[in-house]
Amino acid sequence: MLLTMKTNRATNILVEATAKAVQRIPDAHCNGDMTAALESARKMQKEEKDFIFDQGVEHIFGD
Repeated sequence: MLLTMKTNRATNILVEATAKAVQRIPDAHCNGDMTAALESARKMQKEEKDFIFDQGVEHIFGD
């Protein structure tokens, strides 16, 4: 599971870097879709981090 999580994180980093690079290409004609997609990815990464943190705390200090 840890390896899957690490792979997922690495993929997210690569996708975000690629999206940012494409936005800088003048002929790419990126519209608001790219910006919205990046914001959505950041939101999902935060939700994932918060979920994992909550699960860890619950596991350590559980009922």
